[in-house]
Amino acid sequence: MAIMKQRIKNLLAKVGSREEVAIECGVEPIAVYRWAQNGSIPSKHLAGVLRVATRNNTGVTASSILEAHDPAQPESSREAS
Repeated sequence: MAIMKQRIKNLLAKVGSREEVAIECGVEPIAVYRWAQNGSIPSKHLAGVLRVATRNNTGVTASSILEAHDPAQPESSREAS
């Protein structure tokens, strides 16, 4: 679980600022902080996170967001995302 939390933290940091993600998702920045701390982005906000990632040309894809949430995903496969 600790690895998954770190993956979500890293993914959110790569996507854009906490404020930018919060605005796109219609939440307060503290909510985005909590997603990182809890190691999970609520499914209803995944599209918003992806929109910010795409707008910022980060290379984060829908697949990489979903893989970050998959505890069964091998570590080496996630590194490639």
